[in-house]
Amino acid sequence: MLFPKERIRIYAAWLAAIFLFASSRNAKISWWAIAFALIGVIIRTWACGYLQKNKSVIASGPYQYTRNPLYLGSFIIGLGFFLAVQNILVVLLLAVIFSYIYYPVILDEERILGEIFGDEFKRYMAQVPRMIPNLTLKPFSEEKTKFSWENVFKNKEYNAWLGYLLALGLIFLIRIL
Repeated sequence: MLFPKERIRIYAAWLAAIFLFASSRNAKISWWAIAFALIGVIIRTWACGYLQKNKSVIASGPYQYTRNPLYLGSFIIGLGFFLAVQNILVVLLLAVIFSYIYYPVILDEERILGEIFGDEFKRYMAQVPRMIPNLTLKPFSEEKTKFSWENVFKNKEYNAWLGYLLALGLIFLIRIL
C-alpha cells in the first residue's frame, strides 16, 4: 500500500510542513503564533504523561477536559505554525487536512475504546467533550492517574518537541537564505 493508514498523518504533516515553509519564505513571521504552537507541544506532553494506552479510561490531567488532548495539542501546533505565516488560505488548508485525517481516526479510536471499556467509556464520552475542552467540568472519576515522565518517554512524545524545534530551525533557515 502506498500510504499505510497508520502513517498517513505523518505524510500529511510533512506535506503541510513543506507548504507552510514555502509560504513562509515571503511572509513576515508572527512570533506570538510560534509561541502558540509551543502551547500545543506542552499540551501534548501533559497528555502523554497520563496516557496508558488501552489499560483504563484515563480521565485525569487534560483528559478530564477533553477526550482528545493529544489531537487538540497537534491542532494547536499546526495552527500556531500556520498562523505564523499570516495567510488565511494556509490556515484553512490546515483545518481541511486536520478534519479529513483526524476525524475518522478519532471515531475509530472511540469505537475501539468503547469495545474495550464498555459502559465506563460511554459514560466518559457522554460527560467529556470530544475536542474542545470544557474547563468547568466536574471530574469524571475520583480515581486520579498521576503524571509520569516515564509515560511521556514511553509514548515517544519527545518527537513532538523534536518536530517543533525542527520546524523552528527550518523557518530560521528559510529566513536567512
